[in-house]
Amino acid sequence: LPQLRVPCPVLGYVDDLVLCLRNGDQKAGLQLAHAWSDRIRMKLNVGDDKSALLAPWVPGHEGGEQLCIDGTHVPIVQQYRYLGGLVSFDASVLPALRDVQKRVLEKTAALARWAQAQALPLPLLAKLWVIIVENAVLWLLAHLFACDKIQRKAGRILLGYHARSPIPPILLELTWAPWSTLVPCRRVALLWRVLTSQHSLLRHLVPVAAGIPGSWSNLAAIDAQLVSGRTSLDVPDGHDALLRRHVKEQCELARNNLLLLASSNGLLLHYPKPLPGCSWTLGEFNTPLSRLSARGKASVIFRRLFAGGQGLRGGDRLRCLQPTLGNCCLFCLKHRKRNSETLHHFLLDCPLPSDALSAVRADVESCMDNSSRLAALPIARLRRVQDALLRAWELRKAWLRQEGVLKASNTLRFAKALW
Repeated sequence: LPQLRVPCPVLGYVDDLVLCLRNGDQKAGLQLAHAWSDRIRMKLNVGDDKSALLAPWVPGHEGGEQLCIDGTHVPIVQQYRYLGGLVSFDASVLPALRDVQKRVLEKTAALARWAQAQALPLPLLAKLWVIIVENAVLWLLAHLFACDKIQRKAGRILLGYHARSPIPPILLELTWAPWSTLVPCRRVALLWRVLTSQHSLLRHLVPVAAGIPGSWSNLAAIDAQLVSGRTSLDVPDGHDALLRRHVKEQCELARNNLLLLASSNGLLLHYPKPLPGCSWTLGEFNTPLSRLSARGKASVIFRRLFAGGQGLRGGDRLRCLQPTLGNCCLFCLKHRKRNSETLHHFLLDCPLPSDALSAVRADVESCMDNSSRLAALPIARLRRVQDALLRAWELRKAWLRQEGVLKASNTLRFAKALW
């Protein structure tokens, strides 16, 4: 910084300054920064989100020095937002993860509402989300397991899935690579960019920080070793092409793993296989459930039912599932029959939606016999199936409302009374 000599690390970005000071040096360091800002005619604003003191103690704890700028006390804060990320006084990453999740879900909900009003197809919506939401927050994530949870919650919002819906269809339908796969690759990209920059101070700091276990530099160095096969931090020749190839390989491995999980999941009995010859390209139709994805509620109900029988008390399980109070069909139970409300029962056996599905029964039976036939079903017939499923679902919903058991909290009591 011009004409400023502070014996401490200083971070600067445009008009943001961060002084890393010990307790006894805080006042002197702040005075130097204040004098420097006066010389360049820049005002140091005071406030929780302006000029503040982030220190490893809570307000009022002894040892905290009260600092002032132009007679205004500098607040002592426990969290501070810097360059989009939330930093905590105790170095905990949990508040930052919760903050990222809140921002992701808020942006996703707003995007989903806009997309619904515009009747956007699902592949285009998935691509817009990656551009608008994912690229804005992925750099802020480090905890791999937690970041996958955030991504899945956002996917459920876009798809209209239930909170406990199976995980594989979420990423497969949207053609997303898991964040736990992308975050290490982004770390390597940023690390190599820093190390190849001739005028970056970080180029000299990263090799030192790489020896600190758990630090960002340490994690990035480990990821870089996996990509390049080298134990040193030297950037390999052709590193851009090497990283692109690594990202492609990791995404393919992750997608194959999701396909295996979907095919072996007992809750996804009728989840269809991908479209023949699909390239898994973001923004394109890759699964039978996304072929007609811009038809509002009809598309949502269609996807829910064939991605785990969501909303049905028995889900999408085997027909031989033993009926219990928790999974029985309430309509059949009221008519003195005990059947598990699985997807097969709802579409082919239950009397309640039979009239709504009668015109498409042949196509429904064919797809239930082999769900991959959804991919070969002509668009016009698939549209009729979607509309029939929506009518059947609305009939079920209207009957549950009539019986006063539309809320899940009332269904168990209703079942106990009739069992």
